Amino acid sequence: MTDQARVDVAAIINDSEISRFQVIIFTLCIMIMMCDGFDTQALAYVAPSIAAEWKLAPGIFGPVFAAVLLGSMVGAFAFGYLADRFGRKRTLVLCMILFGVLNIGSAYAPSIESFTLLRFLCGIGLGGAIPNVMALVSEYAPARRRATLVAIAWCGFSLGAVLGGLISVPLITHFGWKSVFVFGGILPLCLVPMVVFALPESIKFLLLVRGKGAEVISVLRKLAPGRSFDDSSAFVLDEPRPGRGSIAAGDSMRWHPAAPAGGSGPDRRHASAPYDGQGPRRSSPDARRVAQGDRSLHRRRPGQRLRPDRSRTHRFTLAPG
Repeated sequence: MTDQARVDVAAIINDSEISRFQVIIFTLCIMIMMCDGFDTQALAYVAPSIAAEWKLAPGIFGPVFAAVLLGSMVGAFAFGYLADRFGRKRTLVLCMILFGVLNIGSAYAPSIESFTLLRFLCGIGLGGAIPNVMALVSEYAPARRRATLVAIAWCGFSLGAVLGGLISVPLITHFGWKSVFVFGGILPLCLVPMVVFALPESIKFLLLVRGKGAEVISVLRKLAPGRSFDDSSAFVLDEPRPGRGSIAAGDSMRWHPAAPAGGSGPDRRHASAPYDGQGPRRSSPDARRVAQGDRSLHRRRPGQRLRPDRSRTHRFTLAPG
């Protein structure tokens, strides 16, 4: 395999300007988050109306609110795992259908017990959508703007909750409290066809699954329309990975333990040279042990903490436990 046949997908995303295809991805993700925020907070808009119609005490809604949040936690774990197995796009569509249908079903619950159960199940779909949306935004955003775009997508959740509060007032006034849940369920269901046809699958998932080369090329051509890609190319995603003895941080930062005494590298002077006013000063017992070749100082023992070595950027030495 020649170097010319190796295509780094991460470099293409990071080095290219944001394309119209990426704008569509981010817009759809923000709209999904808005629906999620609306449906998560829907109960807060209608609780007084439900209490009045069903003649319930206000405190009875505490477990109902908790059921939604509990379902969100369960959904985030469950659908996050399923997305790693079956793809983020499929899982996201399933979550949208789930919380859309169950939101409509909540409007027709006959009792507070069934209503609580439906809100719990709806919460599973709501919680499952969030990590998959965030993953898609993070994967398709260039590194230089990734934090900003992820933050904007998160703002979609709050925006949906705010707009829901404004929309629910006329809905309840003219159509009753059930219309809030029906409206909140129809919105994600209307978005499902757009997600199916316009939103791509996770690029990482496509690279990990064999037989998806054609889909990878199709996505890359939309991300970088001015570039051509050969079907015989090897597509890789070069990202720093933490290995034994190193801690990767971010896209370009790596952390390595200090070089052992007697070894090669710029930190060898700390093991043998006397203190010269630069770098961390070792205590005399440690200095003697290092000078004698005792390598135990460089092995991290259980419960031993890492001490930053400020003589050189991004390095650590082991502090005596």
